[in-house]
Amino acid sequence: MLNFSKTSDRRKEILAGLERNLAEDRLHHAYIFSGPVGVGKLETAQEFAANLLSQGGLLVGDRRATLERLGRGNEPDYVWIEAQDAVIKVAAVRDLPKTLSYAPLEANWRVLVIQDAQCMNLMAANALLKILEEPPPHTVFILITPDSSLLLRTIVSRAQVVRFFPLSETMLKEKLAKEFSTNLELEHAVTWAEGSYQRAQEFLENDDLRDLRKECRNILLELWESCPRITSAALTFLEKLKEEKEINYALDTWLSLCRDMEKP
Repeated sequence: MLNFSKTSDRRKEILAGLERNLAEDRLHHAYIFSGPVGVGKLETAQEFAANLLSQGGLLVGDRRATLERLGRGNEPDYVWIEAQDAVIKVAAVRDLPKTLSYAPLEANWRVLVIQDAQCMNLMAANALLKILEEPPPHTVFILITPDSSLLLRTIVSRAQVVRFFPLSETMLKEKLAKEFSTNLELEHAVTWAEGSYQRAQEFLENDDLRDLRKECRNILLELWESCPRITSAALTFLEKLKEEKEINYALDTWLSLCRDMEKP
């Protein structure tokens, strides 16, 4: 399992680690990119694929050109599978053994990326498992998922898990400031995003989402004020705590939650 610092630029660190494996001939045949939405898993997979696919063929060493071809769907040694109607059926995997039985057409490697791999139904997952049990040469599989535990354990056991962590608030602010430099909602977006650039971007670009957040906050405050059972339940909970340290910790926790609700 590859783990990386939670404070550095993880994408660069992960790419550097994968490229070291390639240079030292220690590349694994399958990787699982696991982590929250919007932290760069897909972008990292595409950049690593471009690096592998520029190891031979027409665009030797030109990763930028390879990445552009890949984005346009013009890279013959790049296979992309994604969910249709929130599911990946066995039909998307069934013909892979035949496709992968041939040598790469142009590059020295072939890369197969499965986006939202957790959406594979059982038949599709078992079909992929059979391929991973006897992986074809010169082929690297990258499975992208929010959580590796959502995949079959037998698949996880045959792959190397690369964990992506939520972006730090500092890093998220820096990235958002480049696109939303004058947006007054930026601080609220960072709080809402929980380390996901995609969540923050959607929040800043969608007025309806921000209005919905304010409405939800107001409803929660109204419920708190109108329900005396909340106060009595809180006091009953505190009475069960024996140490003053525990009571103070509970009070600080509630104060923090109430302070969050008061944010516009």
